[in-house]
Amino acid sequence: MMPSRIQRPEARVLAETEFGRFAELVGSLSDADWERPTDCTAWDVRKVALHVLGSADAQASVREFLHQLRRGVPVNKEIDSHHWVDGLNELQIRERAHLSNSELVTQLSLVGPRAVKGRWRTPLPARYMPIPIGPPVGWAPPLRPGASDHSLTTTPVVPAAQAFPAPRENLT
Repeated sequence: MMPSRIQRPEARVLAETEFGRFAELVGSLSDADWERPTDCTAWDVRKVALHVLGSADAQASVREFLHQLRRGVPVNKEIDSHHWVDGLNELQIRERAHLSNSELVTQLSLVGPRAVKGRWRTPLPARYMPIPIGPPVGWAPPLRPGASDHSLTTTPVVPAAQAFPAPRENLT
């Protein structure tokens, strides 16, 4: 039996919870933890957190998203990557690298609700637009109309989810 898909209101609660847990998790890191390697071999834990903050800033503000898109594409050419999104990711890290770990945690704590609110305001037609990431990630059409709403919870916080597991029914 296929599990039921979550609906937008539940996705919003999950995303808000996820952002809060991620901020709590990174707030508990030691200085050495920030420098630990991750599955993203080019990024340590600090760079992943900087990317999450940059991505959340873009979700919270259309102006910031457009800034990252405009400035990130040339960075992609500079780093010689074949994915246009890599330039945005690199820009997110570079523009936030000056933050201390403490400032990073504070900003992560503050941006979560704004990012979720920004994603919630995504116009209906834009929720059905495919985003051409390309291989090896690729893109597949939603299984049903509205299925792309799961994107509210695509922030890469697997470590936070493992550190703070909670059944879905406890989040509402």
